[in-house]
Amino acid sequence: MKIKLSSLLTACLLLFSVCMKAQTAVPGKQAIVMLKEFYTTYMTEVAGSGDPRISEKKLDVLKKRYCTAKLISRLPKLAEQTDADPIINAQDSSPECVKTLLVKPDLKKPNQYIVSYNDGVSAVMIHVSLIQQNGRYMIDNVR
Repeated sequence: MKIKLSSLLTACLLLFSVCMKAQTAVPGKQAIVMLKEFYTTYMTEVAGSGDPRISEKKLDVLKKRYCTAKLISRLPKLAEQTDADPIINAQDSSPECVKTLLVKPDLKKPNQYIVSYNDGVSAVMIHVSLIQQNGRYMIDNVR
């Protein structure tokens, strides 16, 4: 009897842990999809910017949609310090860069992701922190 109860309890715990893992995996995938969408759109706009005023407005709309107000307020200072767009860690982009875009979770830190791409010379890595606001993932920090 003790063996059956022990086996049943072990099976229940195993099933519970599998269910919990499945539930937590979905948000990570949603975050990756969101980051790929944002970076693909952002880098494409930077790469194809014809009229700088129109492009800047489109980039501002993207930032407001995907980034927290805290990050948006920090971006000018970060850009000044690095002489680059801190979102892409570069001054410009190209369609070739977009083709090499990868997003993966940082396994060492929760809610952290690594966005990377090849700029034709070297690999560029951006560490991105996400938070949830109003049920949506938002970029809260880039470094």
